[in-house]
Amino acid sequence: MSSNPKSAAELAANFGMHSVSPHLVCRGAADAIAFYEQAFGATKMMVLPGPDGKIMHGCVSINGSSVMLVDENPEYGLKSPTLLGGSPVTMHLIVDDVDADRQGPRRGCHRGDADRGHVLG
Repeated sequence: MSSNPKSAAELAANFGMHSVSPHLVCRGAADAIAFYEQAFGATKMMVLPGPDGKIMHGCVSINGSSVMLVDENPEYGLKSPTLLGGSPVTMHLIVDDVDADRQGPRRGCHRGDADRGHVLG
């Protein structure tokens, strides 16, 4: 045993994860990962497919933050927004210059509050 044990958060940080990371349930997690790669420049960290080919666990990194994904599986209580009829969850991408970053809408993203002149901070 090490004389200087690290916390779980410190160990996770070694793999590019933060102490709080969203875990999204999707219908079509592989498609969601491909979308995040194209729209946000996400980097695929890992994908664990199940025996049926659906993703049991996936993780991408977007601007240094991890986002975990899993395919919906209602038998285990994993229900996607499609199955539920919507979702209260939104994702926000922080960029240095929102006026210069015009790629998002062309890639299927919605430009939110910052684009309407709201000051965050």
